[in-house]
Amino acid sequence: MKTSTPAFTTSRSRPLRRYLKVLIGICSSRTTALRRAAVRETWMKRLPAGVLAVFFVGRGAGNGETDVFEMTTADDYPGLPSKIHAFCRHALKHHEFDYLFKCDDDTYVVPGRLLELAADNTPFVGSSAFAPRGFASGGAGYLISREAVSAIAAALPPGQDAEDVLQGAEDVWVSNLLREHGFPLTPTPLLQPGHDRLPYLANDIVTAHYCGPDLMRIIDRLMTEHARIVAVLNAEHAFWKGPVKLLSNSLFLGGASAPDGRWEWDAPAQTLILQWFHWSPDRLELRDWGLEAPNLRLQFESGHGPNEFRQAMAQLLSGLETQSRP
Repeated sequence: MKTSTPAFTTSRSRPLRRYLKVLIGICSSRTTALRRAAVRETWMKRLPAGVLAVFFVGRGAGNGETDVFEMTTADDYPGLPSKIHAFCRHALKHHEFDYLFKCDDDTYVVPGRLLELAADNTPFVGSSAFAPRGFASGGAGYLISREAVSAIAAALPPGQDAEDVLQGAEDVWVSNLLREHGFPLTPTPLLQPGHDRLPYLANDIVTAHYCGPDLMRIIDRLMTEHARIVAVLNAEHAFWKGPVKLLSNSLFLGGASAPDGRWEWDAPAQTLILQWFHWSPDRLELRDWGLEAPNLRLQFESGHGPNEFRQAMAQLLSGLETQSRP
């Protein structure tokens, strides 16, 4: 029986096992149709060969969605363990797969990167955020082998009602069960339980969680648009320092824990507006040395000044206007 497993980081240097079949089970509910629509509109449209994604919900009135499977369990939070248990049984009976990736309907997933997580034949991969406490994050998602799925499906003896026995946090129950069956958690920072760090083309992050439909679409732009860096500004705040990169698609990257956001240039007011995803917006006025707000200063890089910044903004806005013309 395995007792410990090294942390998983990245495997870009290793050849990928593209022949693997991965089933993505997206835990949803009857009340979150808008989230499902955002998933279909974004990352679910770009599933690589060998990857299938489906939703599963608890019992209730259906609405004709062909990619949603109903489990005969409660459709609420206390019923999550029994819902996961039921879906594992469903998956084994109705789908062919080597790995199952369970996530939520407010999780943004980069499906192609799941294949890298499975490159070492690791039976149970989850977020490192809660690994010191011994469990994966259901929202960040966890990847489990077919053998591990079988262990979950067989967790209850015949005749026992899952809803009577299984209650509470599904990710804790799954993690404890798999550890007892010899499948210890392999932690990775690439599965994010929140959205402080977002997936985009230049990093390896696989998931972000707590993504409403709007944020889901914004992340999708980061993953699909080959945006160039318009400006790099050195930020100084009372609680953090670091680069803020303005991208040509009106998004920016940076801030403490990389919260990122959208930016806008108000040319008449000579003001840069940073709309942080998680913080209140900042309005920074142009100065000779950079841009300034009451609680934030953005300094130009060496060799750059206000004239170069204005020119970059004017060129970008001119290009966007040209692209928008019929």
